[in-house]
Amino acid sequence: MIVDTLARPPTRMLWSRPRREYDTQLSRGTVITTTAQSRAVDTGEGVSDADSESDCPRTADYAAVEQVAIQLLRPWRRKIQLLVGDTRGFLRSPVRSAVADLHCLTDNDPAGQGDWRHVLAAYVTYQAVLAYRIAHTIAGVGGAEARTLARCLSERAKVDTGVEIHPHARIGPRLVVDHGMGTVIGETAVIGADCYLLQGVVLGATGICGNLAKKRHPTLGDRVQVGGFARILGPVEIGDDVVIGCHTLVRQDVPAGSRVTMLHQYQIVSGSSGMSVDDVELIDHGRLRLRGMNLDTPGLTVQLLGPDHESLGQVTTAVRHLASEQLVLDIEPPVDGSRTTSYVRLADATGASITVSVPFVRTNSASRARPPVNPAPSPTDGNRSHDR
Repeated sequence: MIVDTLARPPTRMLWSRPRREYDTQLSRGTVITTTAQSRAVDTGEGVSDADSESDCPRTADYAAVEQVAIQLLRPWRRKIQLLVGDTRGFLRSPVRSAVADLHCLTDNDPAGQGDWRHVLAAYVTYQAVLAYRIAHTIAGVGGAEARTLARCLSERAKVDTGVEIHPHARIGPRLVVDHGMGTVIGETAVIGADCYLLQGVVLGATGICGNLAKKRHPTLGDRVQVGGFARILGPVEIGDDVVIGCHTLVRQDVPAGSRVTMLHQYQIVSGSSGMSVDDVELIDHGRLRLRGMNLDTPGLTVQLLGPDHESLGQVTTAVRHLASEQLVLDIEPPVDGSRTTSYVRLADATGASITVSVPFVRTNSASRARPPVNPAPSPTDGNRSHDR
């Protein structure tokens, strides 16, 4: 069994290597400069099994990523060799995936200036994704030794980059973690292809401790974008092409093509509609006011939903006031502090909808029972004086 101390890897060698040294060492290769070409490396298209070992390392980007990968493994190089034998051959699959990740980040982040060498040498968040690719492959070997080595590499990457990606998470091709500090991806998380995550994103479980060893982290579809400090918790499913805005908390499934944003209230936008909601106000326990644009769209329907987005058949609404910028609803029975009514959904004739959370103010039971300020005197009070 391998129990390795997390000796600090040669970070200085990773980040301070001059770029002219890369140019000198890699000038013999064919430089891949586009995402389309990087996908060919990622999928192995155009490379036969017989030629893959010799051809892939000759590309400049593959060789550069492989070099950084070997440096990442240096603290555990002997144990890696004992575990997998041919280290370069073992790294072929994760490095191919990491090359595609590299070009996706380079193409999508204008700060990278379109220079993959600059991104590879300077972007710490890319190193976190590279470390995950390697750790995930090591974990796939199976056994206690591989599991420990994979976690050691993952933990060291967390310390060096501020990004924690569990080795057993399943992540599709071309992942980008941009800025990245504080981003956490849990053990049972699943991420599709071409996803883009910003800093502080948490793909976590709903519990704090004592979670069961089962699927407890989110599943993201393809081309999902997650804004900074968003939290997606539990085994929820996020559909393809979903955009989750910054600072949102998502604990329910989100259908494909939706946009989840946090303005004043949590809201989900599905489909294409001219409607927008900027503010929701609970006027009293029986009346709700929404402000926005185009709220008088033809064919508008209003539906109240429960905490799990279920329809509430026992709760009805009546439109009290309708204008382009304001919608006032009467709710029967009135909303109380139990949060039975959690969301209101507006849908137009095309099926496009906006689902918005309903704000609540819990009424203190003591204040509800408070007597009037000047109660009428009781017949038994007589002329009894009161302390002031």
